[in-house]
Amino acid sequence: MNTATRAIGQHKVNQAVAEFYWSSATLSMSGLLLAVLLSALAVIYVKDTNRRLVGELQSLQHQYDVLQVEKGKLLLEHGALTTQARVQYIAQTQLDMVFPMADTITMVDA
Repeated sequence: MNTATRAIGQHKVNQAVAEFYWSSATLSMSGLLLAVLLSALAVIYVKDTNRRLVGELQSLQHQYDVLQVEKGKLLLEHGALTTQARVQYIAQTQLDMVFPMADTITMVDA
């Protein structure tokens, strides 16, 4: 009976070790599956974020182009409004300014 008890005991130990290895393999596979799923979710998140940022970039580039056109128009208008002839015309008509006579001009040494 001793031999039979030892054989049964040894069988139980072997079965426990086999279950442990099987559980370890299952655990490893579960871990790998979890890692793959997390990687897939990370890829989806990064692609979605990239798509949103590209859309925002295009919107900002369009806004930049519109502002550049407006800046060009304003610079052109500024150039037209600050010409010497326009300033002289406004000074004479609206401010009643006149050129001084040559004999009223006094030269000052620096």
